[in-house]
Formats: sequence, structure tokens, C-alpha cells
Amino acid sequence: MKPTKETYYYLRNAQGDVVKLIDKTGSTVVEYTYDSWDK
Repeated sequence: MKPTKETYYYLRNAQGDVVKLIDKTGSTVVEYTYDSWDK
């Protein structure tokens, strides 16, 4: 991602892992998945 003045919000799962980054409209910017070993 390039530096911008856009605001993004982190969404976390029950374990506290970041699973998604969304913008101010709620659109997904990036999504992460983890296996049972948090990788």
C-alpha cells in the first residue's frame, strides 16, 4: 500500500489477529487468513 491520507480500520478475529482492513465506507482493502498455527 502507498502512503495516503485515507483512514483504514482493522477488523480482528476472536484471537486478536487482524483479518481484514476496511476503508471508511466499509469496503475491504485487504483480507488475511490464518491456519491453526496463526500463519
